[in-house]
Amino acid sequence: MALILDEPRTASCIALTNSSLYCINKNNLVDIIKKKPEFAVNLISRFRDKLSSINNKLISKHREEPGIASFQDSGGEILSNNTLRFKKNAIIFRESDKGKSGYIIKSGQVKLVRMNRVQKKETILAVLSVGEMFGELALLGDNTRIATALSDDDDTELISFDEKNFYHMIYNDIDFCLKIMKICCQRIKEMNDKIGGC
Repeated sequence: MALILDEPRTASCIALTNSSLYCINKNNLVDIIKKKPEFAVNLISRFRDKLSSINNKLISKHREEPGIASFQDSGGEILSNNTLRFKKNAIIFRESDKGKSGYIIKSGQVKLVRMNRVQKKETILAVLSVGEMFGELALLGDNTRIATALSDDDDTELISFDEKNFYHMIYNDIDFCLKIMKICCQRIKEMNDKIGGC
C-alpha cells in the first residue's frame, strides 16, 4: 500500500521461513499493469476483500466508517452518457442489494448509511461530494451492498458505470486503474487507523 499511496511504510515485515520475493517499484507496477491488466483486477479484488473484512470489524464495534477517498476527472467518453439525477433523500441503492453499478458524483452530495438492526438506529458512514466515487467495489467479487446510498441534495447528478465499463476502464486506462488502487489503499489505511489495525 505504501507503494501505491506514495507514503512511508507503517509496519515492518519479517519472513518467518525461507522466502523468495518479487520486488516491485512504482515503475514496475505500471509496466506490470499495462502488460497484465488481470494482475490489477486481482489486486483490487484483494483490496475489496480486505475492506469488507475491516468494515465488518468496524460495524461490529459500532464505529463509523471514515470518509471515502476522492476520485476526480476519470471515466472519459465511456461514462459520459450515463448520468442519473436524484432529489434529496431519494434512495440510490439499499444495503444488501446486489450491486450492478458504481457511481461518480457529478453534482450534489450522497449520504452512505447503515442500519444497526439491534439498536434500530441509522449510522451515517460518510457524506460524499463532487468527484467522489462509491458503489464500485460491489462490482468486484461479492457484489452485495454494505450500505444504503441516499441523495443528500435536491439536485444530485451521478455518473453511473456497470461492471463491463468498470473492467474496460481498468484494462484500458492505467490512470483509472491506479486511482482505483489508490482509493482502495486509502480506505484500508483509514479504516485500519480507525480500529487500531487488524
